[in-house]
Amino acid sequence: MTKWELARYLMDAKKSVDSIMYIADVLPELEHIPVRAYVNSNRQTFYICCCVLLDNVYLSKKEKQAIRSKDSIVTEVYYQRDKNYAHKDKDYEAVAYDSLNTMAAEMREQLLHIATVCKNHLPPEVTLDFIPYDRILFRMVSGITKAVEDEIYKGRYARLNTPSDGSTFPLFNDTEDIKSVDDNDRSQYAVLIQDGLNIYEGLQNRQDSCVRVNVLHNQHIWCQITQASLEQMRELYGTVFKECGCQPKNPVGRIVLELELRGEEP
Repeated sequence: MTKWELARYLMDAKKSVDSIMYIADVLPELEHIPVRAYVNSNRQTFYICCCVLLDNVYLSKKEKQAIRSKDSIVTEVYYQRDKNYAHKDKDYEAVAYDSLNTMAAEMREQLLHIATVCKNHLPPEVTLDFIPYDRILFRMVSGITKAVEDEIYKGRYARLNTPSDGSTFPLFNDTEDIKSVDDNDRSQYAVLIQDGLNIYEGLQNRQDSCVRVNVLHNQHIWCQITQASLEQMRELYGTVFKECGCQPKNPVGRIVLELELRGEEP
């Protein structure tokens, strides 16, 4: 795989950490859904993606044995995949966590370490910007149905669904599809870059789109947000919600927030 093809699995693993961080933040709101199954699904994605990275760096059995013998984090990542998530071994011993925050913190440190171990096989531009967000659960907790989301986008994008006389291109939606795209036909494909419902989703969407553009067109574009900016955004979110009298889970409050952030009147 190319460096940007591998970066896709790094970002998929990162979003699994994001999801568990979000679950920890809104756990009381998830009382009636199978949280454990959702957490396990994200952990499965996380450890499988981490091992995709490692397997493409340490290609031979001898190389894998060497790194596992001297690196406890790599050993644990392979243990989780091989004993629990790719297979279900009888001798698997699960880790007992005192909270989801503790679990997410461990996964975050594991991924940062894997990124360091694999850094020569990853693009230097890529960053790990952890954020507490899950696009599916966010909509569930916030009560955002398709109809509500459509109204948000109508208010945000004046030309949404306006017919265009321009050219049309098939979309390149998944980096794994690159195997079926002829090198001579790559210029005939386009990558859709979506904003998302909020700043967190916008960051995830843009970074995923950057990866697809880079895989498709052999580029090196990237976007990120600093930790200081994230803290400012969190503070602004809280201030706006307080002023408009809405809870963060309230979709109306989120519409007001989006208008406020763009300097428009709600």
